This record gives sequence, C-alpha cells and structure tokens, in this order.
Amino acid sequence: YHYEALRALGYATSGGADINETLYALGNIEAGNPESWYDGWVSLADSVKSDADRYTHDQTGRGNALLKASNYYRTAEFLLYPDDPRKLETYHKGVSAFYEGLDAQHVAYEKIENHYQESYLDGIFFPGDFSQRGDTLILVINGYDSIKEETYFVVGKAALERGFSFMSYDGPGQGSAIRERGIHFTPDWEMVNSNVLDAVLAQHPEIKNVVLVGFSMGSILA
Repeated sequence: YHYEALRALGYATSGGADINETLYALGNIEAGNPESWYDGWVSLADSVKSDADRYTHDQTGRGNALLKASNYYRTAEFLLYPDDPRKLETYHKGVSAFYEGLDAQHVAYEKIENHYQESYLDGIFFPGDFSQRGDTLILVINGYDSIKEETYFVVGKAALERGFSFMSYDGPGQGSAIRERGIHFTPDWEMVNSNVLDAVLAQHPEIKNVVLVGFSMGSILA
C-alpha cells in the first residue's frame, strides 16, 4: 500500500496527481484493507472528475482535473482481483478520463493498432516538435502492472516538453491486452516490439531515431 501510494503521488510532478488530494485520500484508507483502498481512491477519482465538469470556461483546468482523475482510477483498480466486475469498469473510467484530459488540453496524439497474432495491441503515439527533436521517438515499454496511459506521466509529458516524439503501447499481459483481449505475457518480446516499431514507422517515416525505454519490468523486456 505504501509503495503504490507513493507511485500515485509521484505523478504530482507531471500533472497526474495533487499532493493535498492524495494525502486526503490516504487518510481515509485502512492499511491492509483492499475494500478501503478501492473506496478511498475511487471516491477521490469521482470527486475530481466531477470537478472537471464544472470547468466550462477553463479547458486547461478541466484537462488537469481529468488527467488526475485518470491516475486515481488506475490506482483504485490496481488491487482488485481480475474477476472483480469493478476492475474493468474502473479501468475504462480511468482510460476515458485520460483521453478526455488530453483533448481538453489540445494535446495531439494518435491511437495506433498493432497487429499481433490473431488480435492486436493498442498503442498511443504523440508527435513531437519537428523544429526541435521530433524526428527522435522515445518508445516506452510498460511494466508488469502498468498501462500505456500511465507512461505519459512517467516519461511522455517530459519528452513532449523537450520536443521529442513519444509512444507507448500495451503489450501481451499488459493494460488493454490482458484486460480486454486476454493476451498473456510472452518471452518473445522482440517479436512484440518489432511489430510495434514496424507499425509506427510505416505511418511516420519522418522518425529517424528511436530511443527504447523500459519502465519497471519493461526494462527487462526492453
């Protein structure tokens, strides 16, 4: 609980959390009680998302609130068992809030489907500033339990601020791949990452350099 609370709190530096909000939520969570964990974080997420709906004349404020709510929903969902019906519902709320937040702040992105076996993997590409370093793509591989949307707070926002292009994807066993399509982890990650690179470079031949970054377990996969 301590570690995951710090994980959520750490994104305060990149717009994915607020210190006061997080500390308030933690004050309502009982250590070792997974229902308390879920209730505390989902209540915060619902409250912050409700705040976003009141920013009718401030799209920046609306975007800020939605991006925070997305991280809070992710944190709430984290400790639910896979067969808990709330898990997928809460995951969808978080992902929806994330893209609504990007749209409110006019952050450019593209959703890219990468064919894999008999299914596909979801990716998200953010074009950089080609007057700076946009022809260099920072490609992030998720961790064991992360989702591609989380990597925006880990690396993506900072990369875009410096002009780089950025991309992340849910590979087998991660994010939407395991939650929605039942695709499990594979040791043959070179095939996974090759498919993703082929897809993005086919659509964006202007990319000249690729920097591969692994987040948590993703460092082993990278």
